Amino acid sequence: MSRFDRRSTELSLTACLVLALSFAGTSQAQTFTSFDGPLAGTQSGSLFTAGTFPVAINRWGCIGLVTVDNDGLTHAFVREPNGKYVTVHPPKAKQTFLAGINASGQVAGSFIDYSSKEHGYVKNADGTYTQLDAPGAFSGTRVTGINDAGQVVGNLFTGMGESFLWDPAHPDTYTVFTAPEALTTVAAAINASGQIAGVFIDNGALLNHGFLRNADGTFAKFRVAGSPQMSVDAMNDFGTITGNAYSQGVTSGFLRYSGSGIKFYGAESHGGPQPAAINNHGVVVGYMFSDGGGNAAFSADRSLTVSFIPVPFSNTATSASGINDVGQIVGTYTDSNGVSHGWLE
Repeated sequence: MSRFDRRSTELSLTACLVLALSFAGTSQAQTFTSFDGPLAGTQSGSLFTAGTFPVAINRWGCIGLVTVDNDGLTHAFVREPNGKYVTVHPPKAKQTFLAGINASGQVAGSFIDYSSKEHGYVKNADGTYTQLDAPGAFSGTRVTGINDAGQVVGNLFTGMGESFLWDPAHPDTYTVFTAPEALTTVAAAINASGQIAGVFIDNGALLNHGFLRNADGTFAKFRVAGSPQMSVDAMNDFGTITGNAYSQGVTSGFLRYSGSGIKFYGAESHGGPQPAAINNHGVVVGYMFSDGGGNAAFSADRSLTVSFIPVPFSNTATSASGINDVGQIVGTYTDSNGVSHGWLE
């Protein structure tokens, strides 16, 4: 057992909460920290990018991340505010992925077993695991989000393109759903109210639509007029959804508000914003996509003013992948060897 594995098994995710309490009442200086998770590779292959990939940050500053080693295998960890790492490795996992971390330190994601089947999981604060296998998912179950109540959302690999909700209050029950008139449904996010956001392709004109599924099971659907392609990427606890839309060579980011109004930001031709996260203050982070590479991390404030994030480490590309309500942002930067590293502001 490596020293990282041994140390990780000794640590509980509850330590993330305890250690972070000392940070909660202090102001955050605008400084950047570079970090590399355990087992992160230093040599990217032709079929994979090695290194460290932060996914999300909770309100206490605990970061959920994955690393890719030199063989292209993926591992998951939680980085605590003091820089220590907790291993996330469900039983029977060959590769582990991470989708989100909530305020209680619960982590949710997916893993691939040694027969190449994908399963969902929740790692609880006490270190125990719950394996998630949605009914009918003959090829696997993929988790895409978790909220502070421990409710999990994800997608099933079936011929129908369905999504599911799992609630720890009813651990033996999965709510499998599709959006109305949908050919394929893909859930992307769940918030504290149990609202679920995602996209679907209709079974008529085969157009992309966004959807919001409320906790009572009712749906609201929306489209960006004139855009044959759109994504839904994140949602905050107020039901504000962010994604992007593509039309006639121009990609724009959008916010869809709980009152159903839509506003746009960051329109670019041959590029444009790819949002990744939104906090409860309405600040969006992600990266500005470039066909030629060299993507750049950005934030968009409540007035939808877009600013590039000045990641200070030598790089060929940057991205932002998470933001909490304190304003801490995490992301990646790529070095000249094509290896990814994490950064925290």
